[in-house]
Amino acid sequence: MTMSSGRGRAVHRLLYRLNNSILQSELNKMVNKEQVRAARVWLGLSQKELAELAMVAQGTIASLETGSRIPHDRTLRDIQQALESRGIVFLFENGRGIGLHIRSSQGTAAPPDQSETV
Repeated sequence: MTMSSGRGRAVHRLLYRLNNSILQSELNKMVNKEQVRAARVWLGLSQKELAELAMVAQGTIASLETGSRIPHDRTLRDIQQALESRGIVFLFENGRGIGLHIRSSQGTAAPPDQSETV
């Protein structure tokens, strides 16, 4: 065993832990059913329209909102990104979804008197 291979494994373990930490941090910021429904309704979208935007089945949106099924992480990310593309900013506290904020029409976070927080 050479010194470099030992260091290589140590670096690999460190990167693995770092990647897992980042991934876990992102997974902890997944939207919940209440946020999805509130954002969809606020935007005036039907379940079918949101499904088309997120490129998922309408049944996926329906089952998420009723809580009868939790979609795969990648599906939840697709739904979240579809809503964010329409100006929704999801709010999290300690990794828990606590609400949402609507961006102004200019695409930047609006001052409190020009936007809504739900």
